Amino acid sequence: MDLGEIGSLIRAQRLSKNLSQAAISDQVRISRPNLSQLENGKLPEIGIRKVMEVLEQLGLELTVREAHSRPTLRELAAERTKHLQSATEQPIRKRANRRSLTLPAIKEKS
Repeated sequence: MDLGEIGSLIRAQRLSKNLSQAAISDQVRISRPNLSQLENGKLPEIGIRKVMEVLEQLGLELTVREAHSRPTLRELAAERTKHLQSATEQPIRKRANRRSLTLPAIKEKS
């Protein structure tokens, strides 16, 4: 995972919590333009502590694991649970019926 991917996750989490860039940047003492650049993967350099502070404010954490290692069953289960939870939190959009369909009545045989 690179800094651009981390930035995308930060942006998504911030938006899901309805927080502004200004609110987060004030809390972690980072400029709003720098936070914007971080979210867009265009910040050339940032300290790991600042990234961790931003993540903490958003309820995220940084996890380190061996490169190219296979995920454990516990990690897969946690990822699946997180995915299912986020899917149930998403509002379901239904298409409006554009036309009404009337089915003919079925006569019973006597």
